[in-house]
Amino acid sequence: MNNKDSKVLINLIGVSSCEHIKEEILKPVLSEITFKVERGDILGIIGEDKTKVEILSKIIGNIIPYLEGQVEFFHDSTKKNETKIDEDIYYIDSH
Repeated sequence: MNNKDSKVLINLIGVSSCEHIKEEILKPVLSEITFKVERGDILGIIGEDKTKVEILSKIIGNIIPYLEGQVEFFHDSTKKNETKIDEDIYYIDSH
């Protein structure tokens, strides 16, 4: 992903996440999510489980960390525990 002419803007590779139910209990929510978003694409995420949609949206928006895998934004790989909101990614709640 070092090629500046690459069409890939967002690349998720095997991303997994859990939800905290109680202090030390984790509930698996996302498992090995993999997809790419290329220049000109518009990504919309919908689903029956609002929690899963919200967690995936927040991971893509770099608002919350993920447990496993890799998320690359615009050729810049982020770290699991680094929180930096990307200015080109938005989350809209459906309430």
